[in-house]
Amino acid sequence: MGVVKAPRQPTKGLFDWRSEDNELAPEKGPVPLAAAMPEDRIDTLYAYLKDDPKDPFLYYAIAMERLRREEPEAALEQFAHLVQHHPDYLGTYYHYGKLLEKLGRKEEAIDLYRAGCKVADDQRERNARRELQQALDDAIGFNE
Repeated sequence: MGVVKAPRQPTKGLFDWRSEDNELAPEKGPVPLAAAMPEDRIDTLYAYLKDDPKDPFLYYAIAMERLRREEPEAALEQFAHLVQHHPDYLGTYYHYGKLLEKLGRKEEAIDLYRAGCKVADDQRERNARRELQQALDDAIGFNE
């Protein structure tokens, strides 16, 4: 089996059911979407976003890709959109806060961690709550 080509049309979900010749091939099992994406993941993510502009995961994935590319200002825009339009998307708070800290915006990060802790409490997500509390404590200086 060779290199997996990107789908011609965006697919839904975390897996792409296409074979190396770009034909649907569910009998071969799913290929993780990241492996099926072309070199420029951003273009693929924006194509998905065009099809489903209300999907918070896509904004999150774009923000994380921007972080990977060391484009912090572009990542900030995506994270800010998530907090404003999808405040219940819990995955946003930790990475957004860490980015704010890295950019020297500690007070904003602290406020964000606190907001994330409340969302985690509301969703009864104990692991996420614990991680956000740890990040908050670190930012405040409790763990020094």
